[in-house]
Amino acid sequence: MIRLGNGVYLCEVAGNKVKVVYMGRNICEIFINDELRGRAPFDYVKKQILKWEKREPLSTAYIGHYQFKELVPIIDISV
Repeated sequence: MIRLGNGVYLCEVAGNKVKVVYMGRNICEIFINDELRGRAPFDYVKKQILKWEKREPLSTAYIGHYQFKELVPIIDISV
């Protein structure tokens, strides 16, 4: 999210341009693709947008920590 002058915030979420204009008293107007979508509490909107921006793509897999295990031979050579 980029903060411009006069309480204007710009960002891109899910391929849409989102513009948030802070009106005062914790109220903001939300513009999606330059179309007014409504008014909402500013702190809630900012929190949700920041959460959406940090979200990773769904196609990535979870990579966990691999715990090392000692290699044990299958063939017994003591014969």
